Amino acid sequence: MAKYKSENTIIVGDFNYGEINWKMYTTENKSKKFLGVVQKLALHQCVKNSTREKNILDLVFVYDKLMISKIEFLAPLAKSDHNALLINLNVKSKIQKKVVTGYKYDKANYNILQDRISKINWKEEVKVKSVDENWKTLIKILINFRENNIKKTSREMGDIPPWLNNKIMRLIKKKETICLRDIKKTKMFYFKAKYNKARNLVTKQIRSRKIKYETKIINRSRQNKKVFYSYISTKNRKKGTNRVGPFISKKGTKLYREFSL
Repeated sequence: MAKYKSENTIIVGDFNYGEINWKMYTTENKSKKFLGVVQKLALHQCVKNSTREKNILDLVFVYDKLMISKIEFLAPLAKSDHNALLINLNVKSKIQKKVVTGYKYDKANYNILQDRISKINWKEEVKVKSVDENWKTLIKILINFRENNIKKTSREMGDIPPWLNNKIMRLIKKKETICLRDIKKTKMFYFKAKYNKARNLVTKQIRSRKIKYETKIINRSRQNKKVFYSYISTKNRKKGTNRVGPFISKKGTKLYREFSL
């Protein structure tokens, strides 16, 4: 905790010290050492309300109180029984918009490309140049045609999953309302059961929508394989969290060749 000490340091996590009284900064024996370190480093603990039943288990520590603007308590994620925390910070950061460039290939005039390729005597080129040299020549022509003769398009990459629809958004909102309004206020078992039902319905709907969306991609990829591979590439980016693993056959063996799919 002391290793990265600075005024911009924020430490967040489930520390599981429910017996600590964060208003009085008092505790029992088993967590005295932890509380002693917090006080020694002059850390400020910013979570004041319970995050799991009556306990404050999920903590947010900062050296400078002004760094925290607000902490919002949200409904648990998936089947977790801990409230999610939305931490608003008083910091400035540059947000780089992800822009994807595309090309309107269906609107291109391919007669221009055909004329350029036809002007080259490929029979003679093959005699005097290697396969690699001719391949580089062809690639250069194709790239030049694409950059100068095909209209470009650009769009910002959104963070909203393509399978997310209004129905799922309403179910998520309903789930959060039960958690943050009904359970928080009444503590009644009825609302906990109601929340579990709403949570399971959201999970089921998300899973169903993702399957339908991916099935649609598979069906489209039979005509255009680029659709499939472009979807996989979005999942397998370096910073991606939902990376796609190897394809497994019904027998449990890994599939490598294209026709195996």
